[in-house]
This record gives sequence, structure tokens and C-alpha cells, in this order.
Amino acid sequence: MPVTLQTPVNAYVGNGVTTAFAFAFLLLDPDDLIAELIAADGTVTTQTNGVDYSLTGIGNPAGGSVTFTTAPASGVRVTLRRESVLERQTDYQANGDLQSDVLDRDFDRLWLVVQELRRDLRRALKVPADASADQAVTLAAAARAGRTVVFDSSGNMAAATPYTPGTLNVSPFIETLLDDSTASAARDTLGVQRSSFGASLMQASNADAARTALGLPALLAETAADANLVHNGDGRIADRNGGVSTLNITSNLPQTQHFATLWRVYQDLPSSPSFSVSNQPLAADAAPWHPGHIRLLVNAIPTLTSTSVLAIENVVPRSASLCAAVPSPITISFWIRVNASAGSTLQFYLQASAHSYVFTATVVAANTWQLVTHTLPAESLAFMGLNDDTTRIGLIFGWSLGSGSTMRAPSANTWLSGTYFGLTGVSDVMATVGRAADITGLRIEPGSIARQG
Repeated sequence: MPVTLQTPVNAYVGNGVTTAFAFAFLLLDPDDLIAELIAADGTVTTQTNGVDYSLTGIGNPAGGSVTFTTAPASGVRVTLRRESVLERQTDYQANGDLQSDVLDRDFDRLWLVVQELRRDLRRALKVPADASADQAVTLAAAARAGRTVVFDSSGNMAAATPYTPGTLNVSPFIETLLDDSTASAARDTLGVQRSSFGASLMQASNADAARTALGLPALLAETAADANLVHNGDGRIADRNGGVSTLNITSNLPQTQHFATLWRVYQDLPSSPSFSVSNQPLAADAAPWHPGHIRLLVNAIPTLTSTSVLAIENVVPRSASLCAAVPSPITISFWIRVNASAGSTLQFYLQASAHSYVFTATVVAANTWQLVTHTLPAESLAFMGLNDDTTRIGLIFGWSLGSGSTMRAPSANTWLSGTYFGLTGVSDVMATVGRAADITGLRIEPGSIARQG
């Protein structure tokens, strides 16, 4: 019969249920089929016909099927391939009968073997057809043990030469590292354990010891008196305004309205606005290290007059620590997120005893949390943190949403006599319909280091 072009192998993956697998090639004899199960670790188990499986389709040019006694496990690879027995069992006699089917079968077997050789050669490492040198590793088994196969300077296959010092194109120092037989020896070569620096760093038992080894200053000690002078800096506590977490502002009456503990809205507007503030105690999109934050949403802001003001404020109670800090620097830090474009300028202020300090921050990227830190220089004015005993207010921190011309400081980054909410010449980025902003992690502390971020 004609021998059609075939690739005498089929492969499958078991699922623990299927037992029958087809093969799509001519098989002249049951012994010519090799059925193998290959586990995930590469272990190959050859199956036996009549014991592990049954076979159909012998002599059929379209192939047949193998049915396993036990379904191959899930993930096990199943390969069915033909490996024809390389022998001719027919003995043609002189002047004997020359039967066509017998002769045809012998010729068929030759072509089947050629197909199998073609299949195997396709999986072999090959060089271009015009290569004249034999590609062979000629070393005996003992000589080539433990070596890899490489191509030499002429491009011919060879066994790699084991590494010996002096044979690689590396520096003398790396030579001494490569011949180290243990990790301990390598560390000695690198000087990690012999140097006092390496020893102290690798043996550091805590963060403070590691910072000391690296030559970094120790973190300033935090105490109840001076660690963080802002209570509820992330706005999680909402026991004001009747416990309502969202405050909708729709009136233009001059007033302050609390919406969370020590947080309030301050406003003096010519007509009614429309915006809301709320505390988000456990927000999924919270800033780093702060599970809660204050959120502002602006729907409508009236045209501002010269005396108009709209701001969000945090009231910092009087603090002996803050009073004692004068005339030392004071550092304020907090996280913000605004849907304003990068480069936009935001305005913030501190107020104490009819004095104001205005500073600005630049948006790094829209809708992205960023840490703002600002250090107020050492100030000899005794008013800071020493407000009257009636209100017991030490400082007021504010985020200006908009302010009129007479409510703006002529200069930034300095204490001025007067009550100011913004800076002359700076646009009110926050007084924009559709503006959304968040703030959290407010800290005010003596010194010039912000202990967050």
C-alpha cells in the first residue's frame, strides 16, 4: 500500500478520567508502538501492551487507539510513538513465490523507519548543511563527566574545560572570589565579616542598631508631650455635629461648623455655596499609614468679595510642649490628594493670637497622595501656642479654599500681625466646581523633623 506522509508520534495530557487515546499513523505490528507516561518531574514510565493498555488499528493507514487499563493521572503527559523493529523477517527463496503483499509490507517498513528517523532528527541539535566538520564530543565518559557542551573557537562542538584559576578573563580579585568553596570563605574574601562596618550591620538586632551602623542619626524620641500635637489628625473621630460624618454646606452665614473632632469649616461668603466635607474613617484608598482622612467635594462656590473666606481648619489646643518650643522651629506635615493638575499651588495657614503664617504646596500629580512638610523657622514671638485661657486654642491650621483680597497675606513663610487665609497673587485652585480633595495625617511638632513619611 502507499505510505503517506506522517509524523509517527502523538502527545496528550491526562485528566484522571480519559482512558482512550488515538494515534494517527500506520502501525504494522503491535510491538512497534511505544506508549509512555511522563510525570511532572520528568520520570518516564513505559507501558506494556496487554497489561497496561489494549491496542486497535494495526495495519490501518489512518491509525487506531490505545485504551489504558487505568486512566493517566491529571497532568501526566501521554506519548504514543512508533519505533519500528529494525529487522526483516521475510526470507525470499530463489525461484520461490514472490507475493506482492509480502514485498509491499517489507518496503512499507523501510519508509516507516525513514519517517521515524526524520522525526528524531528534527529534535536533534543541528548545524548548517555546509558545515564540514563532524560535530562530536570525543572524550570518554569519565573525561567528560561534569562538563557542559560548548562550541569552541572554530564553532565546533566540544566539552567545556573545567574552570581553573587564571583561565577566565576576570580581575585578580574576582579570581580569589570564584575559587572560594564556601559561603563563609566568600564573605571573608569580600571583607563583610572582617570589617567592623560589615560585622556591625549584619549583626544589628534592631532598626536603631542598623541606623547606627550606617551612620544615620537616631530617630528623635517621641513622648506624649511632644510627639504629635494634633489630636484626630486623620479625622477618624466624628463625635461633633451630632455624630454625622458628612456635613453639607449650603448657607452663606458667617460661621464655623464642626464636622469631626477638632475639624471645622470656617466661612464668610457673599452668597450660598454648595460643598460637603466628611470623614472617611476606614477608607480603602487611604494614604500610607493613615486609615482615615477628611474629604472635600465642591459643587458650587460664589464669586468672592474682598472679605470672603472659605477654609477647612483643625484646632490645635494649647500645649505646654508647643509653648516650650518657642523660639525653636516648628514642623508641620500632612498628606493631601487633590484632583488638580500637577503644578497647581495650594494655600495653607497657621493662626495664633491675631497673627498668621501662610505657606504653599505644589501638586505633584493629580489624584495622588503626597506628603507635605513645612518647617517654620525659629520664632521669638511669645504668642505662638499661648492663646487665651477662654478658648484654650494654641494654633489653628487651615487649608484655604478661597479668600478675598483683604484676607490675603502680602508674603509667605513668615509670621505677620493680622488674620490671613491666603497669599496675595495666588489663584484659588480649590474654589473650583468639581474639585475633590483629601487630607490626613496632620502633625505639628517641635523641631525641624517631620516624623512621618
